[in-house]
Amino acid sequence: MVMLCCGSGSMDTRNKMIEAMLIAGHSNSGKSPVGEYFQAQLSTPRRRYHHLDFGECLRMVLDGRCEAGLSSGEVAYVRSVMNGALLDAAHFVIAGKIVNAFLAQRHFRKTADVLLLNGMPRNRQQGEDVYKLDIAISTLLLLRCTPEIARKRKLLSESGEGYEDRSNRDDAGVAVFQRKLDSFDADTQPLIALLKSTGCAFYEIDVGVATSPADVVEQLCRHGFQVA
Repeated sequence: MVMLCCGSGSMDTRNKMIEAMLIAGHSNSGKSPVGEYFQAQLSTPRRRYHHLDFGECLRMVLDGRCEAGLSSGEVAYVRSVMNGALLDAAHFVIAGKIVNAFLAQRHFRKTADVLLLNGMPRNRQQGEDVYKLDIAISTLLLLRCTPEIARKRKLLSESGEGYEDRSNRDDAGVAVFQRKLDSFDADTQPLIALLKSTGCAFYEIDVGVATSPADVVEQLCRHGFQVA
């Protein structure tokens, strides 16, 4: 089995790789707002958090805001998976190019900073492929909510009263949302189980309709998470 993460007993290996936290949860569970909160509010000169919102990176590729060196065929493939489908193994090189462009743009410091992964990896194969990019998932943050809570949070965001702006996104349809819910159960839950079994730090935070990023961090700290 390919090693996916480095626990507390594997520091020598982890120090040679990019340390990452995977933020997982249903669509609209608050992954992006939490990632942005970490990056903006919890980074310090000694240790910075860098939020890689993979879905947003794909949207940036399509509207020309991300220069990741993708071929025209790769851009066409990205367009084909914007309906909630997963990047397959044969095209995972696209993810590698996007990650490398993000790290360069953010001036990521391999020995000091933490990469916050949101939206990728989403299944076991992607988890193994991420490790091949020299990324070790040392922490797993699961934002737990029911599909009904996720739907209510989605409606709140679309009304402008939630914690993220989804007004200019084309993936808000009911069918895409349901496809993402189904994918979380079928694809991401097995990845979560695998990561938990490999020894990475695991935090599970309950999310309600009005739970804010600050609320999540407060709960994390109560569970023993060290911000810096």
